[in-house]
Amino acid sequence: MIRDGENGKLVDFFDVDGLADRAADALAEDGDGVDNGIRGAARQTAVRRFDVNTVCLPAYLDLLRSLVPAGKSL
Repeated sequence: MIRDGENGKLVDFFDVDGLADRAADALAEDGDGVDNGIRGAARQTAVRRFDVNTVCLPAYLDLLRSLVPAGKSL
């Protein structure tokens, strides 16, 4: 889902100092840097994989339809 440096920034879960450094770096950015590309890629990933209208709802409806016995309607 998240690829470090492409559509997000990752840090080891137990690396408290690393997490603090990444958070401080993100907060210090002025919005004009390279991270705008990461932000855009993160949004594209989220929309492509989790958009309610085009991904999640159709998948959920397909799941419900697969559970309804043949001949019955939803």
